[in-house]
Amino acid sequence: MINVAGHRLGTREIEEAVQAHAGIAEVAVVGVADALKGQIPVAFAVVKDPAAVATPDGVAKMRKEVMDTVDRQLGAIGRPGAVHFVTVLPKTRSGKLLRRSIQALAEAAIPGTSRRSRIRRRWSRSAARWRIRNPRGAARFAFHPCGGR
Repeated sequence: MINVAGHRLGTREIEEAVQAHAGIAEVAVVGVADALKGQIPVAFAVVKDPAAVATPDGVAKMRKEVMDTVDRQLGAIGRPGAVHFVTVLPKTRSGKLLRRSIQALAEAAIPGTSRRSRIRRRWSRSAARWRIRNPRGAARFAFHPCGGR
């Protein structure tokens, strides 16, 4: 549950609205702190056709379509503040999403946060360990960005 401008919204509701778009295969939504609204939803989506978001115009078009889909289903209050298109979402070995890791990444992407560089260093070290352990580039992440496993 996230609190967006006094409205309590479930991240799952927003995920279902984003996933209603025909071009989205998988999505994770996390709440990120905001000075004006309290929290804003940020979506990380895996697209079915990576070629659709290969160009900046394609990214802008897909982002607008996703926002319009959420507006139709939930209204403007449920619209994500940002939609990031990724190739894969970090998961545990059992397939659950690492929401805390995604949220840490989303909060690090916001300028002015004090933990940004520390979190990025941890992500890069963990990603390097992951690449060494899985040289072929497995589809899942087997690491935790805060140093654990």
